[in-house]
Amino acid sequence: MKNKILLVGGTGYIGSVLNNYLKDKYQIYRTSLSKSNEKKEFIIDLKVSESFNSLINYKFDIVFFLASSIKGIGKKNLNNIDLEINTICLANFIDFLKKNKLTKKIVYMSSMTVYAPSKIIPVNELFDLSPTSIYGLSKKIAEEIIKFNSLNSNIKSLVLRIPGVYGGNRKNGLLYKVIKNALHNNSININTENLEYWECIELNDLCFLLKKLLGVYKWNSKYEEINIGYGEKIDLIDTVQLIHNKVNSKAKLYFKNKSYSDFYLDVKKLKDIIDYDLSFKNGLFSYIKQIKNEIRDR
Repeated sequence: MKNKILLVGGTGYIGSVLNNYLKDKYQIYRTSLSKSNEKKEFIIDLKVSESFNSLINYKFDIVFFLASSIKGIGKKNLNNIDLEINTICLANFIDFLKKNKLTKKIVYMSSMTVYAPSKIIPVNELFDLSPTSIYGLSKKIAEEIIKFNSLNSNIKSLVLRIPGVYGGNRKNGLLYKVIKNALHNNSININTENLEYWECIELNDLCFLLKKLLGVYKWNSKYEEINIGYGEKIDLIDTVQLIHNKVNSKAKLYFKNKSYSDFYLDVKKLKDIIDYDLSFKNGLFSYIKQIKNEIRDR
């Protein structure tokens, strides 16, 4: 029988694609904020603890926590919903899982934003955690909540620190706008004034890695953190110029305030577990092709 995985936030941007990658190998259940006719979907609002009760009669081999608020990306104001949803609501949900013995394994999707900008790259899992945004702070606190729970219960946890994600069907985001403007020969303006550091991964590449990791991970530790990424330095301005050249664009490029630090995640720990040869450039070129086809087919 296939193992059961609950994707918390499984109908969202990453979850909906990850579901497609996993459903051939696992029984996938998902949570959603909106009503669905799907038998394996539960209406769960992390801010409403009573909504968790629909899960009581189920047991899951793994609960994969994807849901989070991202309103605090780049923000420093403490009065931000990220702190509530990504920490207190997360703690309430984990406590519910524990009390009702719904799972013994949790995978938590964290973020590279838990790290401080570093003069030494690549950044491995032992580097200083000193977030520069409320979102990053909420993710750091979330990791501590998950670690504390695992060290004081029989639930094992795996924390995955991922870069920014692009691709899929999302019709916004920096790279989407750059590619679209380049294809239409519209001017491209890049202002990095408030950018601390930058790294990203294409959505399908991310889901491929997650599936491969889940398939072989041994769960030998009570708690573990693993960086996810390509393991190569990716520069924003170089990426914009690469896109411009790839599509033979005539768009004018304008860059302002290159003040961000060089940064990329060390993925040696991941590559000791799974073997892969994905590259940023191949993922980007695949995404460019996708957008070109979408524009052509309109």
